[in-house]
Amino acid sequence: MYAQERKFIFELGGAFNKTTLESSSPLGKNEIKNPRLNLQTGYRLFSRSYLGISYQFLTDIEKKAATSTYHQYHTSSASESTERTNAYGIFYRFYIWPPSTSRWNAFAEVSPSIQFHRSKTSFSSETRYGENFSEIAAVERLEGRSDRKAIDTDLKIGGSYNVTSYLAVQLSLRSIANIHADFSDSQKLFEEKNNTSYRLFDSPLKHTHLSVLFTL
Repeated sequence: MYAQERKFIFELGGAFNKTTLESSSPLGKNEIKNPRLNLQTGYRLFSRSYLGISYQFLTDIEKKAATSTYHQYHTSSASESTERTNAYGIFYRFYIWPPSTSRWNAFAEVSPSIQFHRSKTSFSSETRYGENFSEIAAVERLEGRSDRKAIDTDLKIGGSYNVTSYLAVQLSLRSIANIHADFSDSQKLFEEKNNTSYRLFDSPLKHTHLSVLFTL
């Protein structure tokens, strides 16, 4: 009875990864953050499959800082690059068992989407000299921005656990197989070809998502 009445799913999930690397020669620090947000809503086609629409918001932030001293000169530099992606797509998901009949389940999903990328970069450097490095020898600051559009098709697999008849917790591995094709890039020259990449099992830990799923 429940399986016949509940035809819609709504899923909210995401991931957060952070990596920090430090070096001693030259003295520096590199920090990378990758927050992800994923929203999906779908309609039950058959007892084990759903078709729906999806939205993803992805952010990749990398910060670098370094200092070095050579004779009477001391140089400090910092850079930051940020890429934000909005992805709109559809998905088809197939469960091994009908979700309403088993507490544990597994699924596979394919999700093509169109992605809008915006990247910003900044760099600054300052060199000082003299007693206590109080005199400025050189200062450099650079900034840049670019926009890119792409078609992305992703295959993911996952497992789910039904907490109640309406609520499930899911863990999924994205980018099991992925095709990514750029069709617009503000940094490319007119005659340059667009890039298409093919990836298999690309950083599975980085692409692990946790989500909650509501069945209505």
